[in-house]
Amino acid sequence: MNDIIICPFCEGRGNERQLNVRDHLVSDEDFFIVKCNSCDFVFTSPWPDAKDFSRYYLSQEYISHTDASVSFTDKLYQAVRKVMLKKKFNFAVKHLTEPSSLRLLDYGCGTGEFLLYAKNRGVNVYGVEPNDAARNRAEKKQLNVQHQIPAITNEEDAFHLITLWHVLEHIPDVKDKLQLFYDSLKKDGLIIVAVPEYKSYDALRYKEYWAAWDVPRHVYHFEEKTIKMLFESKKFKYIKKYPLVFDAFYIALLSEKIKGNQTFALINAFLVGLISNLHGTLGNFPWSSQVYVFKKIE
Repeated sequence: MNDIIICPFCEGRGNERQLNVRDHLVSDEDFFIVKCNSCDFVFTSPWPDAKDFSRYYLSQEYISHTDASVSFTDKLYQAVRKVMLKKKFNFAVKHLTEPSSLRLLDYGCGTGEFLLYAKNRGVNVYGVEPNDAARNRAEKKQLNVQHQIPAITNEEDAFHLITLWHVLEHIPDVKDKLQLFYDSLKKDGLIIVAVPEYKSYDALRYKEYWAAWDVPRHVYHFEEKTIKMLFESKKFKYIKKYPLVFDAFYIALLSEKIKGNQTFALINAFLVGLISNLHGTLGNFPWSSQVYVFKKIE
Protein backbone atom coordinates (compact mmCIF):
# COMPACT_ATOMS: atom_id res chain seq x y z
CA MET A 1 0.00 0.00 0.00
CA ASN A 2 3.04 2.29 0.18
CA ASP A 3 3.93 2.05 -3.51
CA ILE A 4 4.79 5.40 -5.09
CA ILE A 5 2.11 6.31 -7.65
CA ILE A 6 3.03 9.11 -10.04
CA CYS A 7 0.21 11.40 -11.21
CA PRO A 8 -0.04 11.15 -15.02
CA PHE A 9 -1.17 14.80 -15.22
CA CYS A 10 1.35 16.74 -13.08
CA GLU A 11 3.83 13.92 -12.34
CA GLY A 12 3.39 14.54 -8.62
CA ARG A 13 4.23 11.78 -6.13
CA GLY A 14 2.94 10.57 -2.79
CA ASN A 15 -0.64 10.19 -4.00
CA GLU A 16 -3.47 8.61 -2.04
CA ARG A 17 -5.50 5.54 -2.99
CA GLN A 18 -9.15 6.37 -2.40
CA LEU A 19 -11.00 3.23 -3.45
CA ASN A 20 -10.44 -0.30 -4.69
CA VAL A 21 -12.76 -0.73 -7.70
CA ARG A 22 -13.33 -3.82 -9.82
CA ASP A 23 -13.80 -3.99 -13.58
CA HIS A 24 -17.24 -5.62 -13.58
CA LEU A 25 -17.69 -5.39 -17.34
CA VAL A 26 -14.82 -7.33 -18.92
CA SER A 27 -11.83 -8.52 -16.91
CA ASP A 28 -13.01 -8.82 -13.28
CA GLU A 29 -9.66 -7.24 -12.33
CA ASP A 30 -9.16 -4.80 -9.46
CA PHE A 31 -7.90 -1.23 -9.84
CA PHE A 32 -7.38 1.75 -7.56
CA ILE A 33 -8.94 5.19 -7.68
CA VAL A 34 -6.08 7.55 -6.79
CA LYS A 35 -6.10 11.26 -5.92
CA CYS A 36 -3.02 13.38 -6.56
CA ASN A 37 -1.88 15.30 -3.50
CA SER A 38 -0.32 17.99 -5.70
CA CYS A 39 -2.97 18.89 -8.30
CA ASP A 40 -6.09 17.04 -7.00
CA PHE A 41 -6.54 15.07 -10.21
CA VAL A 42 -8.22 11.71 -9.71
CA PHE A 43 -7.17 8.80 -11.90
CA THR A 44 -7.21 5.03 -12.23
CA SER A 45 -4.14 3.00 -11.29
CA PRO A 46 -2.55 0.98 -12.69
CA TRP A 47 -3.14 1.81 -16.34
CA PRO A 48 -3.07 -1.08 -18.81
CA ASP A 49 -0.32 -1.03 -21.43
CA ALA A 50 -1.37 0.79 -24.58
CA LYS A 51 -1.16 -2.41 -26.64
CA ASP A 52 -3.38 -4.18 -24.10
CA PHE A 53 -5.97 -1.43 -23.67
CA SER A 54 -8.33 -2.53 -26.44
CA ARG A 55 -9.17 -5.84 -24.75
CA TYR A 56 -11.01 -3.96 -21.97
CA TYR A 57 -13.55 -2.80 -24.57
CA LEU A 58 -14.26 -6.30 -25.89
CA SER A 59 -17.78 -6.69 -24.56
CA GLN A 60 -21.20 -6.80 -26.20
CA GLU A 61 -22.38 -4.82 -23.18
CA TYR A 62 -20.20 -1.83 -24.04
CA ILE A 63 -23.22 0.09 -25.18
CA SER A 64 -21.61 3.09 -26.95
CA HIS A 65 -20.07 0.70 -29.49
CA THR A 66 -23.29 -0.98 -30.54
CA ASP A 67 -26.76 -0.16 -31.85
CA ALA A 68 -28.21 -3.38 -30.47
CA SER A 69 -31.23 -3.32 -28.16
CA VAL A 70 -31.18 -6.72 -26.50
CA SER A 71 -31.57 -6.20 -22.77
CA PHE A 72 -33.85 -3.76 -20.98
CA THR A 73 -30.79 -1.64 -20.13
CA ASP A 74 -29.84 -1.53 -23.82
CA LYS A 75 -33.33 -0.41 -24.79
CA LEU A 76 -33.37 2.22 -22.06
CA TYR A 77 -30.01 3.56 -23.21
CA GLN A 78 -31.13 3.71 -26.85
CA ALA A 79 -34.38 5.49 -25.93
CA VAL A 80 -32.63 8.08 -23.78
CA ARG A 81 -29.97 8.59 -26.44
CA LYS A 82 -32.62 9.53 -28.98
CA VAL A 83 -34.13 12.09 -26.60
CA MET A 84 -30.70 13.54 -25.82
CA LEU A 85 -29.59 14.00 -29.44
CA LYS A 86 -31.59 17.19 -29.85
CA LYS A 87 -30.47 18.52 -26.46
CA LYS A 88 -26.81 17.81 -27.24
CA PHE A 89 -27.16 19.51 -30.62
CA ASN A 90 -28.68 22.56 -28.96
CA PHE A 91 -25.80 22.66 -26.47
CA ALA A 92 -23.51 22.76 -29.47
CA VAL A 93 -25.10 25.41 -31.68
CA LYS A 94 -26.40 27.90 -29.10
CA HIS A 95 -22.89 29.25 -28.51
CA LEU A 96 -22.05 29.62 -32.21
CA THR A 97 -22.88 32.71 -34.27
CA GLU A 98 -23.27 30.86 -37.59
CA PRO A 99 -24.46 27.31 -36.86
CA SER A 100 -25.69 26.78 -40.43
CA SER A 101 -22.10 26.69 -41.77
CA LEU A 102 -20.80 24.61 -38.87
CA ARG A 103 -17.90 22.18 -39.28
CA LEU A 104 -18.25 19.69 -36.47
CA LEU A 105 -15.86 16.99 -35.26
CA ASP A 106 -17.24 14.42 -32.83
CA TYR A 107 -14.28 12.71 -31.19
CA GLY A 108 -15.06 9.19 -29.96
CA CYS A 109 -18.29 9.20 -31.96
CA GLY A 110 -19.14 5.52 -31.37
CA THR A 111 -21.71 4.33 -33.89
CA GLY A 112 -22.31 7.91 -35.08
CA GLU A 113 -25.81 8.69 -33.83
CA PHE A 114 -24.96 12.28 -32.85
CA LEU A 115 -23.16 12.84 -36.14
CA LEU A 116 -26.13 11.52 -38.09
CA TYR A 117 -28.51 13.84 -36.22
CA ALA A 118 -26.25 16.86 -36.87
CA LYS A 119 -25.80 15.89 -40.52
CA ASN A 120 -29.56 15.79 -40.97
CA ARG A 121 -29.65 19.34 -39.60
CA GLY A 122 -27.33 20.53 -42.38
CA VAL A 123 -24.04 20.44 -40.49
CA ASN A 124 -20.76 19.33 -42.08
CA VAL A 125 -19.81 16.45 -39.80
CA TYR A 126 -16.67 14.42 -39.24
CA GLY A 127 -16.05 11.70 -36.69
CA VAL A 128 -13.15 9.97 -35.00
CA GLU A 129 -13.65 6.50 -33.53
CA PRO A 130 -10.74 4.15 -32.71
CA ASN A 131 -12.94 1.08 -32.18
CA ASP A 132 -13.18 -0.78 -35.48
CA ALA A 133 -16.62 -2.32 -34.93
CA ALA A 134 -18.22 0.98 -33.88
CA ARG A 135 -16.52 2.87 -36.71
CA ASN A 136 -17.79 0.34 -39.27
CA ARG A 137 -21.35 0.82 -38.01
CA ALA A 138 -20.97 4.58 -38.32
CA GLU A 139 -19.61 4.30 -41.87
CA LYS A 140 -22.64 2.23 -42.88
CA LYS A 141 -24.71 5.32 -42.06
CA GLN A 142 -22.79 7.21 -44.77
CA LEU A 143 -20.77 9.17 -42.23
CA ASN A 144 -17.17 10.33 -42.61
CA VAL A 145 -15.53 8.63 -39.63
CA GLN A 146 -11.79 8.15 -39.35
CA HIS A 147 -9.43 6.43 -36.92
CA GLN A 148 -7.76 9.74 -36.00
CA ILE A 149 -8.21 13.49 -36.45
CA PRO A 150 -7.59 14.55 -40.07
CA ALA A 151 -4.62 16.81 -40.73
CA ILE A 152 -5.50 20.51 -40.61
CA THR A 153 -3.50 22.31 -43.30
CA ASN A 154 -5.32 25.67 -43.36
CA GLU A 155 -8.00 27.67 -41.56
CA GLU A 156 -10.73 26.42 -43.91
CA ASP A 157 -10.10 22.83 -42.82
CA ALA A 158 -10.33 23.71 -39.12
CA PHE A 159 -13.46 22.99 -37.09
CA HIS A 160 -15.89 25.38 -35.46
CA LEU A 161 -16.74 22.82 -32.84
CA ILE A 162 -15.30 19.62 -31.35
CA THR A 163 -17.49 17.45 -29.13
CA LEU A 164 -16.59 14.63 -26.75
CA TRP A 165 -19.65 12.93 -25.26
CA HIS A 166 -18.34 10.88 -22.33
CA VAL A 167 -15.01 10.39 -24.08
CA LEU A 168 -12.51 12.65 -22.29
CA GLU A 169 -12.27 10.30 -19.32
CA HIS A 170 -11.10 7.51 -21.68
CA ILE A 171 -8.05 9.36 -23.05
CA PRO A 172 -4.72 8.49 -21.36
CA ASP A 173 -2.66 11.12 -23.23
CA VAL A 174 -5.23 13.81 -22.46
CA LYS A 175 -2.79 16.75 -22.47
CA ASP A 176 -1.46 15.88 -25.91
CA LYS A 177 -4.98 15.37 -27.23
CA LEU A 178 -6.12 18.75 -25.90
CA GLN A 179 -3.27 20.41 -27.77
CA LEU A 180 -4.36 18.57 -30.92
CA PHE A 181 -7.95 19.73 -30.38
CA TYR A 182 -6.73 23.30 -29.91
CA ASP A 183 -4.74 23.16 -33.15
CA SER A 184 -7.74 21.67 -35.01
CA LEU A 185 -10.16 24.46 -34.04
CA LYS A 186 -10.81 27.73 -35.82
CA LYS A 187 -10.19 31.00 -34.02
CA ASP A 188 -12.79 31.28 -31.21
CA GLY A 189 -13.80 27.65 -31.84
CA LEU A 190 -15.56 25.67 -29.13
CA ILE A 191 -15.00 22.32 -27.50
CA ILE A 192 -17.83 20.65 -25.61
CA VAL A 193 -17.23 17.74 -23.25
CA ALA A 194 -19.59 15.62 -21.18
CA VAL A 195 -18.13 13.79 -18.19
CA PRO A 196 -19.43 11.92 -15.13
CA GLU A 197 -18.83 13.77 -11.84
CA TYR A 198 -17.20 11.71 -9.10
CA LYS A 199 -18.35 14.19 -6.43
CA SER A 200 -22.03 13.71 -7.31
CA TYR A 201 -24.53 12.30 -4.83
CA ASP A 202 -24.87 8.99 -6.70
CA ALA A 203 -21.08 8.53 -6.80
CA LEU A 204 -20.87 9.04 -3.03
CA ARG A 205 -23.92 6.82 -2.52
CA TYR A 206 -22.56 3.84 -4.46
CA LYS A 207 -18.84 4.28 -3.62
CA GLU A 208 -16.82 1.45 -5.23
CA TYR A 209 -19.98 0.16 -6.97
CA TRP A 210 -20.56 3.43 -8.87
CA ALA A 211 -20.84 2.38 -12.51
CA ALA A 212 -19.22 5.55 -13.85
CA TRP A 213 -15.85 4.63 -12.36
CA ASP A 214 -15.80 2.13 -15.27
CA VAL A 215 -12.20 1.11 -14.60
CA PRO A 216 -9.85 0.81 -16.37
CA ARG A 217 -11.59 2.31 -19.41
CA HIS A 218 -12.04 5.58 -17.52
CA VAL A 219 -8.47 6.61 -16.79
CA TYR A 220 -9.37 10.07 -15.45
CA HIS A 221 -12.25 11.04 -13.14
CA PHE A 222 -13.32 14.68 -13.24
CA GLU A 223 -15.01 17.36 -11.20
CA GLU A 224 -15.42 21.05 -11.98
CA LYS A 225 -12.13 22.24 -10.48
CA THR A 226 -9.90 19.76 -12.27
CA ILE A 227 -11.59 19.87 -15.66
CA LYS A 228 -11.33 23.67 -15.70
CA MET A 229 -7.69 23.46 -14.65
CA LEU A 230 -6.99 20.95 -17.41
CA PHE A 231 -8.52 23.04 -20.21
CA GLU A 232 -7.16 26.34 -18.97
CA SER A 233 -3.67 24.83 -19.04
CA LYS A 234 -4.16 24.45 -22.81
CA LYS A 235 -5.50 27.98 -23.47
CA PHE A 236 -9.21 27.23 -23.37
CA LYS A 237 -11.63 29.56 -21.60
CA TYR A 238 -14.52 28.14 -19.59
CA ILE A 239 -17.89 29.35 -20.93
CA LYS A 240 -20.74 27.40 -19.34
CA LYS A 241 -21.90 24.06 -17.96
CA TYR A 242 -25.15 22.12 -18.29
CA PRO A 243 -26.53 19.08 -16.44
CA LEU A 244 -27.31 15.73 -18.04
CA VAL A 245 -30.35 14.84 -15.98
CA PHE A 246 -31.02 11.37 -17.41
CA ASP A 247 -27.52 10.17 -16.59
CA ALA A 248 -28.25 9.99 -12.85
CA PHE A 249 -30.98 7.39 -13.44
CA TYR A 250 -29.00 5.34 -15.96
CA ILE A 251 -25.79 5.30 -13.90
CA ALA A 252 -27.80 4.40 -10.78
CA LEU A 253 -29.41 1.48 -12.62
CA LEU A 254 -26.04 0.14 -13.72
CA SER A 255 -24.69 0.63 -10.20
CA GLU A 256 -27.57 -1.33 -8.69
CA LYS A 257 -26.81 -4.21 -11.03
CA ILE A 258 -23.13 -4.11 -10.11
CA LYS A 259 -24.15 -4.42 -6.48
CA GLY A 260 -26.16 -7.51 -7.43
CA ASN A 261 -29.54 -5.94 -6.72
CA GLN A 262 -31.82 -7.41 -9.40
CA THR A 263 -35.18 -7.38 -7.62
CA PHE A 264 -35.42 -3.71 -6.71
CA ALA A 265 -32.89 -2.29 -9.17
CA LEU A 266 -35.38 -0.14 -11.09
CA ILE A 267 -37.05 1.29 -8.01
CA ASN A 268 -33.79 2.01 -6.22
CA ALA A 269 -32.22 3.52 -9.33
CA PHE A 270 -35.19 5.82 -9.84
CA LEU A 271 -35.04 7.02 -6.24
CA VAL A 272 -31.26 7.53 -6.23
CA GLY A 273 -31.42 9.31 -9.59
CA LEU A 274 -34.20 11.56 -8.33
CA ILE A 275 -32.29 12.44 -5.17
CA SER A 276 -29.09 13.02 -7.12
CA ASN A 277 -30.84 15.42 -9.49
CA LEU A 278 -32.49 17.20 -6.57
CA HIS A 279 -29.08 17.73 -4.97
CA GLY A 280 -27.81 19.00 -8.33
CA THR A 281 -30.71 21.46 -8.57
CA LEU A 282 -30.12 22.73 -5.03
CA GLY A 283 -26.35 22.91 -5.53
CA ASN A 284 -25.56 20.53 -2.69
CA PHE A 285 -23.64 18.19 -5.00
CA PRO A 286 -22.64 18.33 -8.67
CA TRP A 287 -25.00 16.69 -11.16
CA SER A 288 -24.23 13.05 -11.94
CA SER A 289 -22.90 14.10 -15.36
CA GLN A 290 -22.27 17.56 -16.71
CA VAL A 291 -21.54 19.18 -20.07
CA TYR A 292 -18.77 21.77 -20.12
CA VAL A 293 -18.30 24.35 -22.88
CA PHE A 294 -14.83 25.80 -23.50
CA LYS A 295 -13.65 28.34 -26.04
CA LYS A 296 -10.30 28.50 -27.80
CA ILE A 297 -8.39 31.65 -26.92
CA GLU A 298 -5.22 32.98 -28.51
